[in-house]
Amino acid sequence: MAAVLVAALVGCDEDKRRAPVTTAAAPPTSVGALGSLQPADGVIAISAMPGDRLKQFDAAVAVNKPAPADGVLGVMASYDARLAQCEAIETKREITAEKHRLEREAATARVEAAAAQLSQAEAKLAEVTSQAKRLSYLREAAAIAESDFAELERLADEDPELITRSQLRRKANQVDRATKDFEIAQETHRAALTAAKQAVTAASKSLDSAERSRATLDAIDPVRVVDEELRLARESLIQSILLIDPEADRESLDPTNPPLDPTTGSEPGRHTVLRVYLDKGEAVRQTPVLELGDLSRMVCVAEVSVVDAKHVTTGQAAKITSRSFGGEYLGKALSGVVERVAPVVGAPGLLNANPLAPVDRRVVEVRIAIDARDSAEAARWVGMQVEVRIDLEDADAKTEAKANAEPKAKADDKQPTT
Repeated sequence: MAAVLVAALVGCDEDKRRAPVTTAAAPPTSVGALGSLQPADGVIAISAMPGDRLKQFDAAVAVNKPAPADGVLGVMASYDARLAQCEAIETKREITAEKHRLEREAATARVEAAAAQLSQAEAKLAEVTSQAKRLSYLREAAAIAESDFAELERLADEDPELITRSQLRRKANQVDRATKDFEIAQETHRAALTAAKQAVTAASKSLDSAERSRATLDAIDPVRVVDEELRLARESLIQSILLIDPEADRESLDPTNPPLDPTTGSEPGRHTVLRVYLDKGEAVRQTPVLELGDLSRMVCVAEVSVVDAKHVTTGQAAKITSRSFGGEYLGKALSGVVERVAPVVGAPGLLNANPLAPVDRRVVEVRIAIDARDSAEAARWVGMQVEVRIDLEDADAKTEAKANAEPKAKADDKQPTT
């Protein structure tokens, strides 16, 4: 029994010796990657409509030279035709505005004439209406004449010698004339009243038509239509001007007279011309006309393997090297700090010269802000592929030191003072 127990113990010790011993892998102290040097604000590609031709650059536009401060780099061949179109539309606007002014004046004159005509018709109607009193006078005169004639006839019947036949005829003539005058006046008044009412109605309609015509002219202003044509023509004209920032520069730009200096060049600005693709007279292809950028601040866009990206955080120091660096940077590195880690994983855009590098690797873009003292050297090599080494211990050490310092500080605070 004791022998069996001893054998079992020996077997357990032997199993322990055979079991593999695992140790935790040490975290990496740095991460290497490929990167490219870029302006912090990116490369600005200045394009034009394909098929258009370059007419002229500002004299200041030259590779590795500052671009004009006013943002006007040059004009395309389509500029002249579009400028002529703008000038034609401006002339059209002046003619349209003058024509509209004259039409409105004529419409106003028609309104005033119709209003005057209505006033006259209403006055005439009032005059005709007032003549109704004269009719009553004539009617009364005819009635009195008839009454007198009847009285004369009665007296002549009673005493023929008192009233002669001549008197009766004269009186009968007076009655007939008074009656005729009343009938004629009554008929004339009726016709005049009808005509006056019709004149008032016609004048009122004429005034209403003139006022609606004027209101239509006011509501549909043809000048606004031409103004919209002019605005679109100016937008088209601006497209024939090569601008650094079309949205910002157009606010202060007069497209009909761009501040282009073809001889001495305009005042230099903060952007540098990186590449010019066209010469004077050449047609625009799929490539931009030129490229430029603000080289005062440079960054390195590194492509970090997705496996290593989990160790990279903002604030970590980075070193950027290339055999192309010269002068005081010969054999030395540019310094920088991780500024941003992109949240997107994608295929690499830089070519790895290592033949053993996996072709199916995935990377994360890491933006590294290059120190100001090294930006001038980086600005000489825009777009160049470089090697990047990100120091992982830098940020981790700071974090660990801070974490260790906090408990110690708290412990010191708890110790009594003597």
